Amino acid sequence: QKRSRVTKESSQSDSVNRSPNDNLKNALPCPECDYCLLTAGAWIMHLKIKHSTTPLRSGCLLRCDCGHKTVSAHHAYQCEISN
Repeated sequence: QKRSRVTKESSQSDSVNRSPNDNLKNALPCPECDYCLLTAGAWIMHLKIKHSTTPLRSGCLLRCDCGHKTVSAHHAYQCEISN
């Protein structure tokens, strides 16, 4: 299963207090609303469709389990650690 985490590359603290359920502990929270998504691709599409933005514009990066940071989901398909 491919897993990524969202990191906010900003000095602003996240004002939304999220406590995901155990089954959603790897979910990716939307930086614009309280919605959480299970895959990096779905997270990126949610930002694009619902908020008309991108991870880069919203100040977020995806961090792979290997530590690589990116604004796209492409790395997760190539990384041996996340596959």
